[in-house]
Amino acid sequence: MTQKHTTKDGFSILETMIASFVLVVGLAGAITVFGPAVQFTGASRDQAIAAALAQEGAELIKNVRDNNMLGGSFNDHMNADGTYCMDYNDTAPSSCGSGQLYISGNWYVHNATSTRALFKRKIYIDNRPGELAIKSYVVWRDGRFPASLANPASCTLVNKCAFAQTVLTDWK
Repeated sequence: MTQKHTTKDGFSILETMIASFVLVVGLAGAITVFGPAVQFTGASRDQAIAAALAQEGAELIKNVRDNNMLGGSFNDHMNADGTYCMDYNDTAPSSCGSGQLYISGNWYVHNATSTRALFKRKIYIDNRPGELAIKSYVVWRDGRFPASLANPASCTLVNKCAFAQTVLTDWK
């Protein structure tokens, strides 16, 4: 009579432990790579929003200048050098304190009755003969505005500060 030897199919405990170790090392590597990537994505989003808000600030002042030109003057409401705030629905810039922005619907505004945003915006106007030099600054989180808004040198992304500048002329 012949005797049959049967073998059991499956993994040994050692093979299972090695496979588990490889899986854990692979997952740890993926987490190490994706953690900073998610953080970087959030920082990039903040930078993009800040840059857009800074550009919007300069465009708001340009809109006031254009509307002034239709009325025959150049710099009504903007004839004094200084720091101002302005929202999309304002007809003229106004003085402001911290420049804190709030979210109202789909808009960033300086109205404190809305939800507080991460961003602050100030617009610096330098009134020169026949032109306006505009510098619009936005800071976010723990960022700070430059000590002198006339000089944007210390406004960098490292300092969580973005700015846009333009010179508007009396084109009539």
